[in-house]
Amino acid sequence: MTRAAVASSERVLIIIANKVYDVTDYAEDHPGGEDVMLEHQGADATTEFQDVGHSRAAQQELARYLVAKLEAGDCA
Repeated sequence: MTRAAVASSERVLIIIANKVYDVTDYAEDHPGGEDVMLEHQGADATTEFQDVGHSRAAQQELARYLVAKLEAGDCA
C-alpha cells in the first residue's frame, strides 16, 4: 500500500513502523480518546505511538488491525 492510498482512504488508517493499520472500528474505544486516532488518520504515527510507551498488550492488540505494509518505495 502506498502512503497516498493511506492518506486518501475514508477509513481511519494509520501507519506505524511502515505497517498500515485500519483502526476505524477501534478509534472510539481507544483509551486515549477517538480524537487521538483521528489526528493521525492517513499519516505516520510511529513516533507518537512509541513516545506514549504503549504496553505489550496494546502492541498485541494493534496487531489485530494490521491490513498492509507500505510499499518499499514508501517506507521511511
